[in-house]
Amino acid sequence: MSDSQDTTVRAESQGCGDKRRLRKTKTPGVYKRVDGAGNVVGYAAIIEVAGKQRKRSARTYEAARRIKRRQRDRPRSRRAPGADDDQVPGVPR
Repeated sequence: MSDSQDTTVRAESQGCGDKRRLRKTKTPGVYKRVDGAGNVVGYAAIIEVAGKQRKRSARTYEAARRIKRRQRDRPRSRRAPGADDDQVPGVPR
């Protein structure tokens, strides 16, 4: 049997080898990035862009909180303030 047909799982080939994990912090949407030894190696902020979740990296907890705060304070739509979907020009309500 050749190597390409070998279906046994080898211990060294399990997963991608990246042992970093995200751990919760007291700020919603901000996570600590912890390596396999338990050391904090950075932070991640989970934000929503165009209806999809995205992960942004930061070196410090404060920087990750700033990323999250900027996303929270941004308007969810690019439409003009006060624009109504129901309102049709020239038709009274």
